[in-house]
Amino acid sequence: MPRGLFYNSIEENDDSLANKLRRKRMKTFESFFESSFVDELKSGKRIEILDIGGTYKYWEHLEFKYLDNCRFTLVNLLDEPVPENDDRFISKQDDATNMTGIADKSYDLVYSNSCIEHVGRKPEWEKMRNEMMRTGRYYFLQTPNKFFPMEPHFLIVGFQFLPLKLKAFIIRNFKVSWYRDIKDKEESLKAADSIHLLTKKDLKELFPDGMIQKEKFFGLTKSFMVMGQAKGCS
Repeated sequence: MPRGLFYNSIEENDDSLANKLRRKRMKTFESFFESSFVDELKSGKRIEILDIGGTYKYWEHLEFKYLDNCRFTLVNLLDEPVPENDDRFISKQDDATNMTGIADKSYDLVYSNSCIEHVGRKPEWEKMRNEMMRTGRYYFLQTPNKFFPMEPHFLIVGFQFLPLKLKAFIIRNFKVSWYRDIKDKEESLKAADSIHLLTKKDLKELFPDGMIQKEKFFGLTKSFMVMGQAKGCS
């Protein structure tokens, strides 16, 4: 999952609005986590979590209640740095749509926060979904709502609905969130086409058995969380 200065700076600012929303989301995840791993939590068994697109700073700042009960494998296209003296975290390079280095059902839970919109369009969404179902027993995924007015990566109202060439023009000529100093036309087109937001309908099609919860911001649905027990995909 691509990350830029915007996301890193938010993660380092504990009092940011983004981190406050993430902590609220974490409470939802904790409830799901507790109900899914009752026996493991009672026995003290370490729970293995595969975090697709995750970072060490994300978990460090969000006060996850069961952090010490888990071991996290952070999967990214590029190596994600983790402290050498913290055995709760492992970094692994792999592709979310084809995690060849990870065996079937080798994790208790697969987690993904704001990643699936970065992997491509529907064919890539399905591949990532299939990999989540293949590698874990349970899953939890969050992604921004396409129909929330403010596009969350470029921070422009309605940006997600603009034609590709107009998006690229804006990226080349204006400072838009963490896409900055891109002057090359091809590079700007690539950046403009790198994010494809999902709707609730998309998530229902991808995870027909999943429980979907809405994240609200001033009464509007800012993003979705979908969670459940991993099942085989056709």
